[in-house]
Parts: sequence; C-alpha cells; structure tokens
Amino acid sequence: MIADQKYELVPIGKLEPHPDNPRRGDTGAIAESIEHNGFYGAVIAQKSTGRILAGNHRWKAAKTQGEKKVPVLWIDVDDDRARKILLADNKTNDLATYDEKALLALLDDVGADASALAGTAYSVDDLEDLAVRVGEVPTSEPAPIHPDYAESEEEEHERTANLGANTGSASGLRDLVVVLPLDEHAAAVERISELREAADAEASSGEIVLAALRAAEPEAMRAHLHLRDAA
Repeated sequence: MIADQKYELVPIGKLEPHPDNPRRGDTGAIAESIEHNGFYGAVIAQKSTGRILAGNHRWKAAKTQGEKKVPVLWIDVDDDRARKILLADNKTNDLATYDEKALLALLDDVGADASALAGTAYSVDDLEDLAVRVGEVPTSEPAPIHPDYAESEEEEHERTANLGANTGSASGLRDLVVVLPLDEHAAAVERISELREAADAEASSGEIVLAALRAAEPEAMRAHLHLRDAA
C-alpha cells in the first residue's frame, strides 16, 4: 500500500517538530553533511498540522545552514496514524545493522584522512575503531626497538614533514609517538575505543590518552611495570 503523499518545496517555517517525537539526533553531523553534500531527499510531514514525522533533525540542520525552503512529502493522515509513522521511522532505523567489513572497505575507498571523510559523519578515529573490530589492524613486523627508544632530531623532522603542513605545529597540534610491541598494539587501540565510549564519543584518541595519563596512579603504574619486568 502506498500512502497518499504529495511532494512540494516548502518554506522552512511552515513546518514544526512533532511534540511527541522522543528521538534525539546529532544535528551537527547532519549539518556537516548538508554543507558538503547538499540537502537530499525530503522531510515527511503531516499535511493537516505541518508536524514533521520523519526528518526532524534534517529540518533543524537545514535551519542552522540558513536554508529558506526544504523539500517535503505531505502525508494526509490523522493524528493516530501520524504517531505510528513517527515511531516506525525511528524504530526501523534502530533495527538496521552493518556489514562492518563492507563498511570498512567503503570508508577505505573514500579515504583515510579527515578531509576525505568530511561529510560522511565518520572520523579517522571511527575508521581505526572499525578496523580493530573487524580484525584488520597492521600486522607488519616492526623494527627492533628498546625501552629507551627515542627519535633523533633528523627522524622527527622527516616524520613531521611527511605528515603535511595541516598536522604540524602550524595548526596548534603536535603528535606524540608511542612505540608498542606488535602484540600489544591492537589491545591498546581497543582500550582507547572502550574509554571513548565510556567517556565521550566525540573525544579524539589524543584526548582519551591524555585523560587516562592524568588519571593514572603512579603507585599502580610502577607496580604494573614491575610485574611486567619480572615476567
């Protein structure tokens, strides 16, 4: 059955969020998508009230982007049917899952840096976390290292030059190289992912590591290192 609906380009002020909508979306991520990709698709709204049944946060994001009109599919339904459509749209989105290997392959094709991922709602951290979950972490043999390893000035200069101007001190950022044994690299990345989920999904890996360092107890750290040395 196809619902009775009509497409129209509508002034943005003619619509309003449905007062019963319990959904809380990421308007910022949607606004970024609109900025990079344009507003595609349409908001679905109840014809008699102008209340949005699907696309509430896309409408809000369009307002923040200064849009004056948005495409709308008007649906001529009563209030009871409108609430069911609202609930069904939210819940069916929640029920969806990902083939994470296929997702990782798609993101790899798009690009593995922040500029390439802009407009996808994915970050480089998301890409790294996904690689850990599907077991596709680097497995090449590392160069021999020692506990007192440190870069020479020449090595640091070469590495930072290769990273490009956007990641250096000109942007107010500096990178910190932490050398780990190969068999502990995946565990470290996975732990960072766990801490990010527990703290703030928007935090970067650098912020998570810094917070963990600040929270670390010196006594516990010394005990852990002593146990490792003894092993």
